[in-house]
Amino acid sequence: MMTDLAMGGGDTAAPEWANLNFLERLPTSSTLSDPKAQLMDEINKLRQEKSDFASELEKAQSLLKL
Repeated sequence: MMTDLAMGGGDTAAPEWANLNFLERLPTSSTLSDPKAQLMDEINKLRQEKSDFASELEKAQSLLKL
């Protein structure tokens, strides 16, 4: 599937974005059995969500000032 979405020439290498660590990826089997890794994943997700909410709040506050 990754090679189908590759952009560019006829090479069959996976695209560069396939190597990025997306938060939405399913956990691997090694992290499923490790509760510490599960908690760290959840903490990282919450940190990202917190920053998203902060940016939305800042945007709303700046719109209210107008």
